[in-house]
Amino acid sequence: MFIINWLISLYRTIMNFLEKIDEPYINNNNIIYFDFETTGLNPFCDKIIEYAFIKENGQPNDNMERKIDYITSLVNPNVKLSQKIKDITKINDSMLTGKQTINKKIKKINKFLEDAKGKKYLVAHNALAFDKIFLNENLKLIDENYDYSNIIYIDTLLLARKLLPNLNGGYSMFNLSKYYNIESGNHRAINDTLSLRLLFHKLVETMEEKNIHTKNDIMNYPELLVEYIGYN
Repeated sequence: MFIINWLISLYRTIMNFLEKIDEPYINNNNIIYFDFETTGLNPFCDKIIEYAFIKENGQPNDNMERKIDYITSLVNPNVKLSQKIKDITKINDSMLTGKQTINKKIKKINKFLEDAKGKKYLVAHNALAFDKIFLNENLKLIDENYDYSNIIYIDTLLLARKLLPNLNGGYSMFNLSKYYNIESGNHRAINDTLSLRLLFHKLVETMEEKNIHTKNDIMNYPELLVEYIGYN
């Protein structure tokens, strides 16, 4: 009888602990945030000069912090940077000298994606018009017939537009970061991706507040976001 009561007490303690976790347990690592810095805005002729990918990864530690996996690197585009890009990113040509080209780096990026089993939900701001095209074009360097069937893009720009209609100031990362009082990126890939992850969580929390979906459901079943935004 003592053992049964002890087990019941332990169960209740564990359940109470789980209820206090701010972020839900993510039972897979297939939500991946990413950002590119590039030589320009045309994904068919401009080049990647820096990338960052961040992957959600498991339960919180003792400090209630989520562990993340990430990769980031500068990339040699083999072209000179315009002054405008230097001003925006604070990346200069000397920083890229000696760095590997995207032809070398894309295999490392692909491995990072493939380590997430099953469908991969890639999150970016303005993903469909920019980051998706850059990534897809460069994945073709691995295989011209690269299989994209397991990659699903989630665009936080489109999500924010639908979730926060008529937002004053527009839907730039800067304005959305200001709206949610989170730190904005600085046009360096890893910082922008960290900011993107914070924004994503805030948008998901807003969905829960509006009784659209719970955060736990969305984080474990990202397909719900695709259905909500209304594209495939």
